[in-house]
Amino acid sequence: MKTLARVACALTLVASPLAAQQRPRGTVFADGAIVRFGEVLGTPAGSFSGPTFGVEGGVSLGSLRLGAGYLEGRVQPSSGSSDSVARDLVEARAFLGVQLLPWLRLSVGPHVRAFVMDAVTERWVLWPLRARAQTALASTPLETYVELWRALSAKVNLPEAVDHVQGGEAGVVLRPRGSALWMRLGYRVDGAQLGGGSRSESVEAVSFAVGIGSR
Repeated sequence: MKTLARVACALTLVASPLAAQQRPRGTVFADGAIVRFGEVLGTPAGSFSGPTFGVEGGVSLGSLRLGAGYLEGRVQPSSGSSDSVARDLVEARAFLGVQLLPWLRLSVGPHVRAFVMDAVTERWVLWPLRARAQTALASTPLETYVELWRALSAKVNLPEAVDHVQGGEAGVVLRPRGSALWMRLGYRVDGAQLGGGSRSESVEAVSFAVGIGSR
């Protein structure tokens, strides 16, 4: 937790002088995704897929950004999966970010993910540090982005200890000239390793989002 506090303080200190001179700007978007969840426990234990729907909003003040998001859906066992129990997927996150450069943003904040199976819930609590690079393609209304992250802290209610959790996302954003609306197509994936490599889990998704405001 000391590391998390230091990162959050550093981001705030970097952004505060500029934020005091700016007006706040807001953004909100909704997205839908096809999610695939896989787990390996010694041997492949299960594969699941299904749709999710989410919303996210944020406020920018100068180079400082605060935001929060939520998504939910249900993943069903894939053909041939050794685990036949469907799961409800719920995720929520909040973050504090700073725009270090016009094309580079760092952010940190809590991310909670839960897989609900009848009376059993697998719950993850992560504190990822994220780095996002986004830039416009010359002479087009398109922007491309890449985001990488790694959990500074990770806890889960499973018997195995967490070794590490990390992931990334890449995609393209269409922002028509003169419009506050934008659309995004992206692919994201993250993976967790537990118990010295004896267990691993991965979540990947192809998503489409529509939003309004800065991004």
